[in-house]
Amino acid sequence: MSIQVLFIANNPGSFNVIYPVCGYCMQNKLDCKLYIVNYGKEICEQSGMPYSLIVSDYDHDMILQLLRELNPVVIVTGSGLHNTPLGSIENNFRIAAQMQGMYSISILDHWTSYKERFSSARTENLNGLPDKLFVMDNLAKIESIKHGIPEAIIEISGSPYFDRLKTIHMKKAKRNTFHYKKKIGIPSNKIHVLFVSEPISLDHGASKRGYDEFSVMEDLLSVLAYPDSPYVVGVKLHPREFENKFAKFGNEIVDIKSKDKYDPVYSADIVIGMTSMLLIESFTLGLNCLSYQPDPTLCHPLPYDIPIITTKEEIQQKLELYIHEKKGTSGNPVTITQYPNATKHIGEYVLNRV
Repeated sequence: MSIQVLFIANNPGSFNVIYPVCGYCMQNKLDCKLYIVNYGKEICEQSGMPYSLIVSDYDHDMILQLLRELNPVVIVTGSGLHNTPLGSIENNFRIAAQMQGMYSISILDHWTSYKERFSSARTENLNGLPDKLFVMDNLAKIESIKHGIPEAIIEISGSPYFDRLKTIHMKKAKRNTFHYKKKIGIPSNKIHVLFVSEPISLDHGASKRGYDEFSVMEDLLSVLAYPDSPYVVGVKLHPREFENKFAKFGNEIVDIKSKDKYDPVYSADIVIGMTSMLLIESFTLGLNCLSYQPDPTLCHPLPYDIPIITTKEEIQQKLELYIHEKKGTSGNPVTITQYPNATKHIGEYVLNRV
């Protein structure tokens, strides 16, 4: 059996950039197979896209056997971190592709952890670099090169995941903040500060970043939670975080369980996160956002000039500026995406390689 393109996605970030490109290639009659770890099953089933689950711990020999069976012309992976039960599955596929002389493509899905994405677990050895790496913008290209990725393999394409943000905004922006507050159960007379979490403690540890999601939550509550506070702190979990993760904070927070991840951000008067993709999306959708990274020596630059603050004092200052003085800083949902056809850009590259 031989196929033309093998797609591999090992986590939500990877799936979000792989799925649209895989769909584009299938629409253009390429013989493709999509392998996912877990996230994305529902999306594939709703759209009718065929997929296979990687249900066991694929070791090196198993990956080589699968590649020999499928014999793809091109392998396309995301750039997920080593944070699934399967470990660095995408990186292991890229290494195996090198050994088999197969052409590999990766799509970068975030502006952080450049080295770790293409290295063996707990290393920064860059042993899983692809033949071609598509990145979101010039910042991602500059940071990739700074972290040791060869410029020769990098091409700016935009993000396939971001291609649909303008459509989402046009749909969601028809309703005001009060509509979404009511929909998810936030009192309309409260200032909704939404914390978009991410599993920093799992992926990196507080020692590497200088903070994690729990210490950031403590800082937020020290500023926002007090008797008769006008604020309500909502929490939107990352897809890889477990329910009731912040239960120890009790009724000081509202754990939002909306199936539509955009309802909470459109209900927010301000969105605060660390470096999560949902924070970046919220900014590009025109919402007031802050990146709180409380160790100034370890700050990760984010795209679109998203404001970064590093102290608890700045949280209060920015809230005064954004909420009470109505001088917020947000992205422009119409023009902020500099590369609006990333899916087609990458898809056409794959078509030309086959």
